[in-house]
Amino acid sequence: MSLPALDLQEAKRALGAAEVEADFWRKNRERLLKQYPDHFVAVSVKDGQVVATSPDLYRLMLILEEARRKPDEVWVRFLSADTRQYIL
Repeated sequence: MSLPALDLQEAKRALGAAEVEADFWRKNRERLLKQYPDHFVAVSVKDGQVVATSPDLYRLMLILEEARRKPDEVWVRFLSADTRQYIL
């Protein structure tokens, strides 16, 4: 099974969206980490507001589902208080 090919415009939109998300987390990670250490944090793509948090990813997905949030409406990141880096 192969994935459908992206046209150049779709690829550019996807790259732009990924850059916007990366920029958001770069600018807000420390502030959010202080509020929600060792939690998964979901923020609205539209306005960058926190819409849900949980230390458990499954629970966070349930919260988002109950709130009728679609996957493309939020960014989710785990904010770890552990500063160690691992090379895999």
